[in-house]
Amino acid sequence: MLIKIDTTSQQPIYEQIVQQIQFIIASGAVRENELIPSVRELSKSLAINPNTIGKSFKVLQDEGIVILRRGMGLVVVEGAKERCEKRRLDIFEKKIGQVLAEAAQSGLEQSEIERIVVSRQPSAVSN
Repeated sequence: MLIKIDTTSQQPIYEQIVQQIQFIIASGAVRENELIPSVRELSKSLAINPNTIGKSFKVLQDEGIVILRRGMGLVVVEGAKERCEKRRLDIFEKKIGQVLAEAAQSGLEQSEIERIVVSRQPSAVSN
């Protein structure tokens, strides 16, 4: 499970972990009924305090994304992919909305904003 922490971000580390695990599940890289790494494993691989990882896992449990299975660990629940896909969409709609609002407030014309958006699309999106 590839998770990257941005220590310069204003977003708390535990939230970065939650969000990235949601994105991983949304992408299908981890499927329903699969285990996610343990607190110890993730803490070691990210060099992050285990309490921070535990806090992230608690949020994921509270959101109904993972469940603790006795003797196994944390497992992705059925329906988690759809919830994570919705969450991912909500996050990016909000971010893009904020950027577009700021661009409009700065005086950029609609055509300039559209040109920027189109020119910045990754090749995978434009195909």
